Order: sequence, then structure tokens, then C-alpha cells
Amino acid sequence: SIALLGVVETSKPVDNPSNSKQCHTTVVLLPESKVTQANASSSDFTMQPMQRLTLAIVLSCGLSAAAAAETRRDFGPELPITRSLGLGGAMDAAAEGDTLYVIGEGNLHVADISDPRAPRIVGQLRDLGNTRQIEVRDRLAYVTAREDGLFVVDVKKPDAPTLLCHYDTIELATGIALSGNVAYVACRTAGVELIDISEPRRPVHLSTIRTGEAQSVVARGGILYAGVWGSRKLVICDVGDPYRPVVISKTPLDGYGDGVALRGRHCFVATGHHAKGWRTGDEASPLYGAGHGLEIFDVGDPVKPVLVSRIKTLPFYRIGMDMWDVMVAGDFAFLGDTYNGVFVIDISRIERPHFVGHRQLAPVPRTIDGLDTGESLPAPVGGIALAKDTLYVAGAWTDLHVVDATGMARVPEKEPDQAPAIPARPAPQVDPRYRVYQPDGQVY
Repeated sequence: SIALLGVVETSKPVDNPSNSKQCHTTVVLLPESKVTQANASSSDFTMQPMQRLTLAIVLSCGLSAAAAAETRRDFGPELPITRSLGLGGAMDAAAEGDTLYVIGEGNLHVADISDPRAPRIVGQLRDLGNTRQIEVRDRLAYVTAREDGLFVVDVKKPDAPTLLCHYDTIELATGIALSGNVAYVACRTAGVELIDISEPRRPVHLSTIRTGEAQSVVARGGILYAGVWGSRKLVICDVGDPYRPVVISKTPLDGYGDGVALRGRHCFVATGHHAKGWRTGDEASPLYGAGHGLEIFDVGDPVKPVLVSRIKTLPFYRIGMDMWDVMVAGDFAFLGDTYNGVFVIDISRIERPHFVGHRQLAPVPRTIDGLDTGESLPAPVGGIALAKDTLYVAGAWTDLHVVDATGMARVPEKEPDQAPAIPARPAPQVDPRYRVYQPDGQVY
């Protein structure tokens, strides 16, 4: 039988000298660079040549039926898309109260979601650059825009969002988190920039912390959590003094780190690209593209995070649109895995998460400079947002899609956050051998 997204499972009796139990054969199609032909059984199953697929065959003889079933990746039922908003490409979304905020293609769209399944666009603001992530708090929207920095938008009037300021971040502004009067902006290879937003019209640079290639961040109670990309790490920092942040732990991941979420003592990290141990250029390795999934850590002691569980989606590799997101609400985690789609994961037993639903976006023909490449790929998922029984999925090449997630999606509960106050600015430490320019950050 052919299972979802390229997982094939067959079982048949075989000669097994140790016992007479059945031998289950699981055949997983991995996206790699070379494929010829494979036979899982000469009489039962033959796969013809396919482009960019290789075969991994796992024989699990003498397993119980339940244990064998666990080797099969069942992602749950396909969740229906009930409508799309007609906005064009969407990179991220955030919900606050009865309002949904969607960014993409340089625009911010504001929608009324008093009926969560029928968003109604009521306002728009253009010219926000290369939009990437959005956070909304107290009717102020903070939008990262890669090379275009950080935009702060007043959305108190949903039908007339107004730009308050444009702040020039230290590198490509990618991830964004808010805690107290500090905005934490993941700036890729420059780490994380801490910005004073006490006066939203005039943000002021506080400091930076070199975490590695930070993609996404979350902060709570003076502790910052960063999903770090190429080095595959969850990096945790003490930001109690925002002028002097300190890295307190670096924990390896089994994939490139990106989206992070917190609930209670647990940190959820979305990962992608290649698994731990992969060597550059080795496309024949089973680790190639095998870093996609969700990892859950106990961070009760942030100095010593402990891996609780890990769950994998399908291997895939493609550079570009390579970002992964996660949100947590109730007993479910919602994982955005770009080309693989969006997944709903039951975390009621956090040590044994399992898939309960998925949705992959429709294939889209790809063009370069207006020319058809002859290639079609599932539209990648960007960010996600939640409302009652509803999952909002940002399709980076398509639209904002409304997905029915009845019984699973809900408004996330806000985590308690006792953010430390910003102290007085310390006196600069000046070396008499140099003249030092210390800017507050460029604000337009």
C-alpha cells in the first residue's frame, strides 16, 4: 500500500530461522540526487525509475504489529483548505483578538476574523520591503523585512494601519520576538539584536548576542531561545541585563534550527535541511535532507536542556524558502515545514508525539525571469497562525489559506512573562587608543 508523501509499507511472511513471526518491510522514498530501480520483493513490489528518489529499506523481523506500525509514517488525515484570501504570496501571519495580520510581497494586510473561518480584509499597508516575520502586541505590529530591517506599524485602526518607524537592523532581520520593552531580532550570522521599544516611534539599539546564524527567536522571563541554522543548535541566552546578554547553553539539533515556541518548561524547535553528521557534498548520505521535524526539550534548567522527544517529517532538500515554523496550543503543536506542508502533532504525551493531520499546498510551476523552468513544486509554507478550529497557513508562492482544524486549533494561551526592566545605560568602555562611534541605531 502506498502511504502519504512517499512512504511505502508492505509485509509478508519470510524464512526467519529465529522465529516464525512475520517480517515487515518498510520502504521509504527519500529525496536524493540519484535513483535507478529497486525491488522490495521480486514478486510483490517493483518501483520503476523515478527522478530524485532513492530507496531506504528497513527490515524489522519479529516485531509486534504495533511496533511495526510505528515504523510507518502516518501523517493523519489531509486537512481541507476552506478558502484562500486572494492576497498573493504570504510569508507569515499573526492573530490578536478578532484580527488577523498577514505579511507578504512587501505588504501588510489586516483582516477581521470575528468569524475565524471567513476572514474579511479591512486594511492594508504597502512598501514594507522583503517581509519575513510579524509579531503583534497591544495593537502594534513589528515586521522584520530581511535587508530592509524592522518596521513598526500602528494597527489600532484596522482599516488604516500607519507606519510609525523603520529601524535599520545590524544584518538581515529575520525572526522577531517581544518581551517587556525589548524586541529581539534574529539577524542571521550577526546573531540576535536587542532593541529598546519603550518608545515605538524611536527604537534604540541595546546590544547584540552572537548566537550563530539565528533564524527565529522567542523570549520569556529574561531568557532568550534561538533556533540556529547552519550549526544546528538551540542556543539559550540570559538577557536579564539587555546591555550584556550572555549565552548560557548550546544544544545540538538533528537538523538546521529555526522556529521556536515555549509552553511551560518545554521548548519546541522546528528543524529542516540536513540531519546531524551530514558532510557537505555527500548527497548519497541518508542524512541528506533528513533534518526535517520537531524537537522538544525540557528547559526547566535552561543551562542544561534535556531532549524529551523528536518527530520527523519526510526528508527533502531545496535551498531557498527554507524556513520552518512551530506554534503550540492545547494538546497540539503545529509545524510549518515549507515544501512538505503543515503538520498537526498530538503532544498530549509529550514524550511520544504523533501526527494527527497534515496539509501540503498545491504544486506551483516555477519560473525564472518569467521563463518556465518545467519544474513544479508544492508551494512552500511560511508562517502559521491559529484561531478556534482554524489554522491560517501562509503560502509563500500562493496566498493566505484558511485550513479547517476542527478540534485541534485554538487560540494559544499567553505564557507568563516577567520581563526584566531595562536598566540605565552603562557608561561606555572607551579604549584611549581608539575613537569609538556608538550609534543608537538608524531610525527612518
